[in-house]
Order: sequence, then structure tokens, then C-alpha cells
Amino acid sequence: MQFDVFTLLPEVFPTYLESSILKRAAQRGLISVSVHNIRDYTHDKHHTTDDTPYGGGGGMVMKPDPVFEAVETVVGLAPHPSDPTPDSKSPSFSSPHKDVCLTNASPRNYPVTNALSCSAAATKAWMNASASI
Repeated sequence: MQFDVFTLLPEVFPTYLESSILKRAAQRGLISVSVHNIRDYTHDKHHTTDDTPYGGGGGMVMKPDPVFEAVETVVGLAPHPSDPTPDSKSPSFSSPHKDVCLTNASPRNYPVTNALSCSAAATKAWMNASASI
């Protein structure tokens, strides 16, 4: 099963992926994990992913554009930002992932249950878009 993780902190994941059960699963070819830095899909000088909070006040809000661009690029619906702009003669982008389970880790989201895990196991790829780990 292919796992794609979208995060602002990609440097944190190698430690987890190179230990214990995850390492053994990867060595046996049971899982493959790709970590994607959401900042790679921003278009400003400072790779800004923070947006202005609604109504002012405290809290952090992520810009949706980099997250959507990252996911669409990995799924195959858009070119990578570092790729040259395709011309009209280029083939259209088609998704290499026919069956994708896309989750978003959030305190307001539904919990990851055994039922969700079983349904995701039937897909070819599981993508997690998250601002944190």
C-alpha cells in the first residue's frame, strides 16, 4: 500500500519510518511512504503557508492553495511547480492512483477507526494532508 503524507515538517518523518513496525513493513514491501513538503507548492519568496485568521485574533490558518496543489500534483491532476508549463500538445494529466483514500488529520475531523482503516486498505493509496503530525 502506498502512503503519501503532506506536511510542513517533512524532516520529522524519517525517524518514525526507519524504526519498528514501519521499517519492517517497508523492507517486506508491504508499504511505501512518500512525504511531501507543502511549502514546495507555494509560489512566493518565503514559501508562506499561513493565512490571515478569520476576523483577526489568535490562531493559525493555512492557505488552501498549497495543500490542494500538492495533493492534485501527487494524484496526477496537476504538474509539479518545478515542471515547465505544459504546452497544448502535452497529454492531459491522468491520475496514477485510481483508488485513493484522502484523510486530513484534524481535531474536528472524524476519528480513524478500524472500519475506515479496512476500507482504506482496499484502496491503492492512502494520502494524509495535515499541517502537523
